[in-house]
Amino acid sequence: MHLSASAKGFMMMRPASLLACAAMICAPGASAGEQEPLRPVTVSYMAGGGTAHVTDAYLAPFSTTGWGTAFIYERSQALKSRPDTWSRLLSVELSLSRTHRNNTSNGTMWGAAVDVEAAALRRFGQLPCGLRLAVGPSAELLAGAYYRPSNSNNPAAARAALTVGVTGRAALGVNLFGLPVDLSYRPSLQLLGAFFAPSYGQLYYEIYEGDSDNLCRFAWPGKRLSYSHLLAADLCFGATQLRLGYSLRLLTQEASHLSVNAATHLFVIGITTDFMTLNRRRDADSGIARRIAYSF
Repeated sequence: MHLSASAKGFMMMRPASLLACAAMICAPGASAGEQEPLRPVTVSYMAGGGTAHVTDAYLAPFSTTGWGTAFIYERSQALKSRPDTWSRLLSVELSLSRTHRNNTSNGTMWGAAVDVEAAALRRFGQLPCGLRLAVGPSAELLAGAYYRPSNSNNPAAARAALTVGVTGRAALGVNLFGLPVDLSYRPSLQLLGAFFAPSYGQLYYEIYEGDSDNLCRFAWPGKRLSYSHLLAADLCFGATQLRLGYSLRLLTQEASHLSVNAATHLFVIGITTDFMTLNRRRDADSGIARRIAYSF
């Protein structure tokens, strides 16, 4: 069978898994269809830094600009029930930002958040040029806060949201001067759910004392819209790939005439690798060849 250069490059990116597969298909026994496939776990660890832009009308009526940083963990694996068509994706991001208003000495605002997204992606079959596509539903949990030290009454504003939306992935394996490179794009759009937003003049100590009316708001594109994407290139130097990429996060929400707008642009660098968990007793005793079902 003849493979294109891009397909060969993509296959070279997972040498450890391919060696494991080759060893197993040499074992005597029944066909691979009689045994569930091996499902390698693909993990990525990334750190990023760049710019952040924040406007939170609850704390201040002006916009702020500064730096942002994040640590991102990503994990994907083919589903056990339908390994050939569906995979699951987990993404966890810890972010920190420090922004300020130009030409002011007291306009500094700090921000911190944890963002967890889980998705089930439906993978499509063979596409031209070796392109790989997947799309499916996702759920996202966001928790964090903004802090403005110069505010006297309300120096902090909590952030919390639980939303559902759609997530996709697209990838293409290419060769760059003989080096296998996997280019990928992962967008996510959160559409419906619930988010926390106090009213104008509603102080946090009043909320603590029991004034909790209208704190939970219904999220829909007219009130809250969250979009993010990760554009990455995985450079294969062996069993582990070097990842270089760009992460974008956009958020806009409005409740009780108070708006929040935030955007972060981060350059990310990290590593990506595959690993498999094997049951030695089962795999040794079965003598059955098992195929590989990657998450993407």
